[in-house]
This record gives sequence, C-alpha cells and structure tokens, in this order.
Amino acid sequence: RRLYEFDLRQYKNTADDWEAALMAALRKRVEHVKHPVFVALSGGYDSGLISAGLMAQGFKHHTITIVGDREDDIVYERTAKCGALCMPRYFHLDVADMRRERAWIDREVEPFTYSIPEPGTVRDRDGLGAGFGQTFKHYDIAEDEASIGVSRIMRLARESGILVYLSGGGVDEIVTDYGFYGKPRYGHFSQSSFAGLFPQNLSDIYPWSNFFAGTQRAYLMKEEHVGSSHGVETRYPFLDVALVQEFLWLTEPYKNALYKHPLDDVLTKLEYPFARGVKMGFHISPCWRSLEPLLGLPIWIGPVDPLGCGLRGLALVVCYCVGAACAAGAAVVGGAMLYRARCRRKAFSPGAESLPTSKGRPMRALLMLETSTWHLRQRLRALLCALSLALLAALALLLAPALL
Repeated sequence: RRLYEFDLRQYKNTADDWEAALMAALRKRVEHVKHPVFVALSGGYDSGLISAGLMAQGFKHHTITIVGDREDDIVYERTAKCGALCMPRYFHLDVADMRRERAWIDREVEPFTYSIPEPGTVRDRDGLGAGFGQTFKHYDIAEDEASIGVSRIMRLARESGILVYLSGGGVDEIVTDYGFYGKPRYGHFSQSSFAGLFPQNLSDIYPWSNFFAGTQRAYLMKEEHVGSSHGVETRYPFLDVALVQEFLWLTEPYKNALYKHPLDDVLTKLEYPFARGVKMGFHISPCWRSLEPLLGLPIWIGPVDPLGCGLRGLALVVCYCVGAACAAGAAVVGGAMLYRARCRRKAFSPGAESLPTSKGRPMRALLMLETSTWHLRQRLRALLCALSLALLAALALLLAPALL
C-alpha cells in the first residue's frame, strides 16, 4: 500500500521552501540523537550541503574524508569554514585496508543483489522500472568496489564511537537521475531514464526507474548492509518526504537551469565551498572521478588509479607502461636467445659438412671454437639484456604502488 502520494504540480520558482525543508530534515535527524553524528565529507554537493546545513544551525558534527584526491583542497576549505562545529578526520586507504575490508564484506555483510535497470528504462505501472520490456543488471554487493570505502569509513566511525551517519544517499536519483539537461552522466552505459531533463508534465516520467527502485534501492541497501555490519546507523535527510515533495514542486525551468539547482542555490547562499557542475562519485579510487565522464561509464580498476591525478597519475602511468614494456621485452629477448641457440646447435652438429676444410680437421675445429665463443658472447649479452629488462619491470611495478 502507498504511504504517501506525491503531488506532481510544478509551480515554485525559488528554492526557499526547499531550503527550509532541508534544514528541518537535518534538524529532525540530529536534534535528539544520543550518539555523535558524522558526514562522509567529499568535495561534492551532497555531503557538503549536509555539513553546511548542520553548520548553519549550530550542530556539531564529525566529518570523515578519504584523502588523496584532487578535491582535497575543497574539503580542507570546508572544514576550515566550519570551524569548531566540525571535527574532521582524514585517512588514506591503502591496499592492506582494501583487502581487509573486502574480507570483512565477504564474511560479515549480509548478502544483497543489486537489480539495476538497463539504460532507457522508465517505469512500469508499479513504478519499479521494468517498463518497456527493459531488463536488469544483477550483481552482488560484494562486487561493488564502493562498498570497500563505505566499510572503511564505518569501521573508523565505530572505533571512534561515532555511531550515526548522515548520508547524501538518494539525492542523485531524485534531483538529477544521473544526468543534466538530457545528457546522461555515463552516456550509453548510464542507468538514467530521462537524463535530468524534466518535462513540463511531471506525470510523463513519474515515477522514473530510480525514484523508488533501481540505483535508489541498490545503493541505500549498500549503506544499510555495510553500515549495520559495523553497528552504525545511517540516516538520509535528502529522502525526507517533505524535502522530496518540495523538489517536485519546483518548476521545470528551475530544475533544468543548473545541475542540482536547489543544492547549488543553498550552497551559494551559505557561501560554502563547492565546484559547480561537478559530480563527485564515491569511489575508493577517487581520481577516476575526473575520467569517468570522458569514458562515458563508471569505472574502477582496483588499488590503482593511474589517470586523472595530475603528475602523480602521469608517473603511475609511466611506471606501469615501462614495467609492461620491459617485461614483454625480456620475454621476447629470452625467447629469441633460446631459438637462436637451438638453430646454431643444429648448424654445427657433428654431421655438418659445409665448413671450410682447407687444412683439414684442425681448421674445422678452430672455426667451430671461434663460432661457439662468438655465439656464447651473444647469448650472454642477450641474457644480460633480458635480466636488465626484467629488473626494470620489477622496479617499475614495485614503485607504482608507492605513488598511490
């Protein structure tokens, strides 16, 4: 049964009422809380607006940030502006952390399978996103690399006695549908239904696939399952019914004028640092965030994030390219050396009769000795070359993780 029926009229031209609803949603979730609260602060709109809203109302809160990304400067500006109301914590996520959290997720987190609609899915009569004959992609929560970062943050919060997490979850699905003005965030690979281009008649698209289901359900369950495994409660101010309703009431021109327009307006009003128009996805390999829009799909390649990280990323690319080239070169040189040695053994076998014999057997033996010595030197040179290439490959591949 339906607990609430949203009004689909679009008639408000400013975000004033939306801002008031946001402040009320935050206040409702922290005013009488028994445990300290925290925000997983990044350089993006969502976590930033939560922290800014708490700051504006005088609520003390912790912030936890995975550092090592190009948006770190924005985070430092944010915590500096927040002053005594923020208690920031920064940490790096290394390979050992990733392995530990992966093992934790496999062992302790309740299994859950994502069901993400394929691109183009809008809705069915139940609003679950199975309309137009579209299919779903299914994968397990343990396959979502962002779960590792969530688990690490939740572990750190639990160890510090901070047991309530204010999440920005759900706002992308409602405010942007992973797109802006008809351009999906991840191109043809996007889960978007209408790419953030709101129509004049909202009922033409409501409820879109991610409004109730799709990534909305999948990503909320990720935070619920991973957070609960560490004993941390997650609260979602952007999913407050009154706040969602206020967004739906905003006019179509207002919604389409700017990326996350109401969030942009409030952040600007509060003079809170943010990068306009930039979507900061949550990854444990955060430098991919600048690359994802160029590739047109969400991507993560494990503990290595070689592109989109400035000089460090360039050095990382060079290390891996040199390592791969040297390893391939060592294999080629070694293989060629073995092949030539085999051919020479056949050429100078006891049955060979093609050598000059002007002075008989002594001349033949001398030529064979000189030839064997020359080929031995060539093989030694090739062996040294192969070993050098292998050593360079090993050094490059060992150096690369140190750049993370």
